[in-house]
Amino acid sequence: MVTQPDPAESSGLVLSCLGVRRGIGFLSLVLPIVLILGNRWWDGGGIRGSISDYYFTVMRDYFVGTMCAMGVLLVSYRYRRQDNYLSNAVAVFAIGVALFPTTARSTNPTAAQTLVGYVHLACATLFFLGMAYFSLFQFTRTEPGLIPTAQKRQRNAVCRVCGIAIVACLALVVVTNLVFTNHVRDQVHPVFWLESIAVWAFSVSWLVKGEFLFLRD
Repeated sequence: MVTQPDPAESSGLVLSCLGVRRGIGFLSLVLPIVLILGNRWWDGGGIRGSISDYYFTVMRDYFVGTMCAMGVLLVSYRYRRQDNYLSNAVAVFAIGVALFPTTARSTNPTAAQTLVGYVHLACATLFFLGMAYFSLFQFTRTEPGLIPTAQKRQRNAVCRVCGIAIVACLALVVVTNLVFTNHVRDQVHPVFWLESIAVWAFSVSWLVKGEFLFLRD
């Protein structure tokens, strides 16, 4: 005997999925802004070299809490099986970013601190690449047999631009670290701004997929 799905249950699952997407979108949207304003308000500090450098400021708890919250939301994200595998992996990377701090530039790190810094760098890179994959491939799929509407194509275009922006920012981070001197990086903070653009890019893609921006047809 084949039973029909409960419409109320299906609706609840859809709303839950949309809520997770919007939660990830809003958390990432405000992260760089709150780090800058909070650090200036409570400590009078300026912009740091990277988002991860705020671990060593009064905004440590907010940074760690936000990354862990995104990890929890990603773990709870349930859609298709492929999405679930990817979201679980990216959740691990997000929590890894929070629990394994970057290496502080102002100190002479021990071998253990340097190793932790490399783990942090790997987690951060994989986190951004995972978010780029969501934007480029997962969020742009169309159900088999369906023809994408004009609005769906518009949403896909936005998500693809966001994914390309994330990858481009990661590449530019490498370039600036190779080309710019420490003095220039301390004055301009290119890594922080490139990371912030990447964070805002995947924020937009999650808000689009969460139907907060460019609502469904």
